[in-house]
Amino acid sequence: RLEGKTVLFMQMKDSLKEQSEELIKNKKYTEALSVKLEETDRGVVGQFDKKITKLLEESEKKIKELTEQIKEKDHIIKLNQATFEQFKNETVEQFKQKDDATKASNEMLEQFKAEMKEELMAESKKQGDTMQRHTTTTEELSKKTDEQVALFQKHQEQYQTHSKNYEQQRSFHQDLINSVAELREQVKHLSTESESRAAQQDKGMNSLVTQVSSLFNTSNELSQKHEKSIAALKYELVGLNAKKAESDPQDPCRGAVLRLCNAESSTEASASLNTIESLAGSSEENRMSIAIKGGIEVIIKQLKLFHDFSKVQSAGCLSLGSMALNDDNCAVIGKEGGVEIILDAMKSFPSHVKIQERGCLALAVLSSGNITNKEKLVKNGGIKIILTSMVSLPSELRLQERGCVLLASLAGSRDEEREQIVSQGGITTILKAMNAFGKETRIQEKGSLALVNLIGLEESLPVVTDCVDAIKNAMKEFKQNAVIQKCGCRIFGSLSAVSAYQKAVGDAGAIELVLYAMNQFVSDIELQRWGCYCIGYLSSNLAVGFCGKIFRSQGAELAVAAMTNFPKDSEIQGFAAYALANLAGTCKEYRNEVSKTSAVELIVEAMRTHGGDPTVQGFGCLGLATLADNNVKNAKTIGAANGVESILEAMRTCQDNDIVQQNACLALGNISSTLWNDEQQLNKLAPDGFEIVLKASTSFSKEKAHVQDDDDEEDDIGSDDG
Repeated sequence: RLEGKTVLFMQMKDSLKEQSEELIKNKKYTEALSVKLEETDRGVVGQFDKKITKLLEESEKKIKELTEQIKEKDHIIKLNQATFEQFKNETVEQFKQKDDATKASNEMLEQFKAEMKEELMAESKKQGDTMQRHTTTTEELSKKTDEQVALFQKHQEQYQTHSKNYEQQRSFHQDLINSVAELREQVKHLSTESESRAAQQDKGMNSLVTQVSSLFNTSNELSQKHEKSIAALKYELVGLNAKKAESDPQDPCRGAVLRLCNAESSTEASASLNTIESLAGSSEENRMSIAIKGGIEVIIKQLKLFHDFSKVQSAGCLSLGSMALNDDNCAVIGKEGGVEIILDAMKSFPSHVKIQERGCLALAVLSSGNITNKEKLVKNGGIKIILTSMVSLPSELRLQERGCVLLASLAGSRDEEREQIVSQGGITTILKAMNAFGKETRIQEKGSLALVNLIGLEESLPVVTDCVDAIKNAMKEFKQNAVIQKCGCRIFGSLSAVSAYQKAVGDAGAIELVLYAMNQFVSDIELQRWGCYCIGYLSSNLAVGFCGKIFRSQGAELAVAAMTNFPKDSEIQGFAAYALANLAGTCKEYRNEVSKTSAVELIVEAMRTHGGDPTVQGFGCLGLATLADNNVKNAKTIGAANGVESILEAMRTCQDNDIVQQNACLALGNISSTLWNDEQQLNKLAPDGFEIVLKASTSFSKEKAHVQDDDDEEDDIGSDDG
């Protein structure tokens, strides 16, 4: 049994061995098959990976190219936005300047109206004295008038008698007509009786017709004589009424208009015009009364009629000027052709001083508040006529003064008028008048007002230099005159914005004059605004080297005072901050002196008050940047005044303005580098501050920050590292 089991076991063993060998063969075959499969997979996957890698590389290249294109387009868009923002700011600035110019012009016009009213009142007073001298003559004329009235009454009685006779003649004439009609009927009736008797009747009839015709002729002659006598009586009655009105103190305006209307000679016309001017210049009531009675139309009609007589033209120009002090009269005069009449008079009598003076005066009043009249003046060559008059008669004080007034009025309106004045040599003409009459207040005032609106259009450096000298002399001569000082600051401020003119302005002593004016007129907002504008731009150009002069003349203190006095004026805040930034950025000494004032607190407060204003934010950031540069005290003061928060807010509100972003980054850089170990201040930057700065750095990566070099410092804050 055991052997049998052993044999069975051996058989089973052999069978298992065979199976094992077969399994080993299968395993080897499987392994070989696996190796082949792996090799096949590796080949396919390798090829697939290569293709995918190639596709990915090509995609990455395209993505990089598209990214570069997008970056370039974004940069172009941002540059365009920056350019647009700059253009927008410049446009807003121009509009502000034009608004200021318009406001100044309106103030000037109101002042001019008051002055012209006083002048015309003085002229009227002179005419009144003349009228007083003729009072006795008027009384004598009154007596004669009474005699003429009595004579007129006699003439009226004669007229009534003539009228009665005429009525009688007319009645007799009618009776004759009726008799003729009856005779005709009788002749017609008798004609059938006998031819011979008819012939006789015909002869009688002809005789009667002849008599009737002669009666008709007589009646017509009487009618003509009657009409002539009536016309003569009417003419005499008008004259008597005029004389009676003249002697009537209740209505002198009516009498003056009637006398002018009936004037038959140039002497009578000029005398009547002088009377009208005297009355019109004395009161508003008289101006209205004369206009209601048709005085304006009569004046213009007589000026046309006596166009070759200088006395009439002179008196007429003055009369129209006085009448034009009323706005309604001003419009009527323009509508009736008054502007053209005055210009024709000035052209016809170019060497007649009074006509030129009074013509300029009348045109100034007519155009001061009436755009239509101003357009008519320009359209009819008025600017050329005015300049020709001023050039032809350079020694006439009143003419030069009134010419400057008129040019100032025209220069304060539209660019078209300003360009005409400049192109025809208006600036040179005004400067000659100012130089010829350097001691005359009104010439200097009006000349300065005209130059304020004209100097920005002049591109010739010699003319600009002459202008600077004239304004300098006027400001030196009239240091207490607010108008001249304000105009001087404005002209110097405008010229300082142009780098080509900065040296000429600074060398002429404009800095000392502007700062003196700012110190004298601390409450004049416009003067302070242009003063800050001037020192801000003059201190920005290190090449001309005016920072020291501005600093020594207390420019920093005056800029701080202007910011303190006018916290709501964005222009004063912006340009005062600009001046302080430039002074503080010049050297360590100036920076320390500026820090002794309240400049830091004022700049931060200005940035909070005028949030979103790019001028205030940009110059404010620049001011804080220069004050914080290597100055721990200033940097801490900025931090204590929440200056860091104000800078970050400026970057948020003015994201597209590169100047604000650059100056803000510079300010934050200087603050953080100065206070590198002050954890409390540095924490104010996190987390939003870093994101804002990084965003600005990415957006304006190709721009360079606007900074000033400090020669006294080891590090150059204008370098890339700085």
